[in-house]
Amino acid sequence: MRARSASTPSSSQEVLSAAIIVGEANSLVGGMHDRMPVMLMSEDYDRWLDPTTSVSELKALLKPYDSALMEAYAVSRVVNRVTNDTEECIEPVKA
Repeated sequence: MRARSASTPSSSQEVLSAAIIVGEANSLVGGMHDRMPVMLMSEDYDRWLDPTTSVSELKALLKPYDSALMEAYAVSRVVNRVTNDTEECIEPVKA
């Protein structure tokens, strides 16, 4: 069977896209997984989006998020189903 790929848009066609950058897990997430999405501090947003920011400055922003600014708690197994898009997915449950 031959794989098919989507057609490549012309250079004048706008393409909306997104990416999730993952990196090393912080101490909080590290107990559950070895990596996590990179999250920027709000004070770094402008620098991240500035096209004049150097590659080395951008790489310096790709570090584990401060675990002291996060919390972890058990949630219902409802979260395991992509069709469940409700508040119940983030409500704490007793472990």
